[in-house]
Amino acid sequence: MNIGRAVFAVSLLAVSTLGTPRGFSAGRDLEVIRSFEWVNGLSLNSLETRHLNRDNDILGLSDGNATSEMRPNLKMIHEDDLFLIARPRFRLTVDHVHRKELDDTTSGDGEAIWNELFGLWRVSGALIVAYGIHNFQWGPGELISPSNRMFHENVFDKNAFYEPEGKNLVRANFSIGRQFSAIFLGEVRENGESKEAPFGYQEAFDKKALLKLEYARSQGASHIGVVGGGGEVTKPWTGIYGLYELNDDWAIYTDTCFQRGSRAYYPEEPLPGVTTFSQRWVESKRFFTLALSGIRYNLESGGDIKFEHLFNESGYTNEEYDIGVRAVDISTPTPEPAGAQGLALFLNPGLEFIKRNYLFLAGRFPDLGSDKKFTFYLRYLFCTEDASQRALAQLDWDYSNHGSYFASLIINTGADHAEFARLTKGTLLTGYKYNW
Repeated sequence: MNIGRAVFAVSLLAVSTLGTPRGFSAGRDLEVIRSFEWVNGLSLNSLETRHLNRDNDILGLSDGNATSEMRPNLKMIHEDDLFLIARPRFRLTVDHVHRKELDDTTSGDGEAIWNELFGLWRVSGALIVAYGIHNFQWGPGELISPSNRMFHENVFDKNAFYEPEGKNLVRANFSIGRQFSAIFLGEVRENGESKEAPFGYQEAFDKKALLKLEYARSQGASHIGVVGGGGEVTKPWTGIYGLYELNDDWAIYTDTCFQRGSRAYYPEEPLPGVTTFSQRWVESKRFFTLALSGIRYNLESGGDIKFEHLFNESGYTNEEYDIGVRAVDISTPTPEPAGAQGLALFLNPGLEFIKRNYLFLAGRFPDLGSDKKFTFYLRYLFCTEDASQRALAQLDWDYSNHGSYFASLIINTGADHAEFARLTKGTLLTGYKYNW
């Protein structure tokens, strides 16, 4: 963040949190709503250091960190039709890295970004336009939303500190009643302050746009939508998503994307022991399918249980994955190892998941305990091809109207080199949130 934006962000922080009530009128036609959240946490990571990241000397991953993040939120409303939303984020992090051959290091870092900063104009009851840094999500699934190719969300990234970073979007929402809506999204320029890693290895920004049409039943949550989009570099895609309520307890849903070609990097072995990574499907006219299907059961407590299947047609075959492993595993010498770039491409090839078929189970159980202040989350992901598994258990305790404690544990298991077990064995995160 440059100096001017940093000064403005600090000023906004002061205005949004000091000397004003939570919601107040700054004039006859202007309403200001503000809130502030402070999140603090400690994370401990158990690393896998035998194969791809021998003794952690290669990647230098953190085995523990402490993080403190301030989240002011400010909304200004003029005559119920003009809105300004500002959500700067200030984060301080201290990381510890243990290596075998090098000295342990402890380092601190601070960052300030605009997570969201945009204006919105309610032109009429049917039309809303918005511009600025913000995010926009849809889809009935829990694991990912395949039809949304602008925001690559993975449910296992969503810990207490996670927020999807906004993008520079032009958005127009058109609706007819509560049943039909049409939404245009255009990502017009790069968010230069983003700290988010590229979706694929050194993937450059490209302008992209999409149109989403949705029809919802007048009663209940059943709906269906279609999406079409593309970009300067992003391959054209079409998507369909929908949810159908069987009754008050059960619902089935799907979220599917068909994208022409693939920008992912795939390992190849032109000669024995020689591995290269190439975007061999980048110019292909073939359409690859990324499809999520699921079933949801609603609990009386307000929670739910979901079971989902993900089919990732552009994922690696077992043979391709084995080629990649042989190239980057330094414990298995090859005539020409892939090196640092090969490892980076193997770990981040530009895919939602590396393999092709997954089963996912998720549960949310609110209002637990005698005072109903506990919420328990369970997530379990199983790769059917290599039998690797990732499980998360999280407990939130709302100990007051303003504060909550959280603790989560992720455990990764699988054979050597298996997808979920190749870098970390587990992560423990604990901390608290306070808001006012």
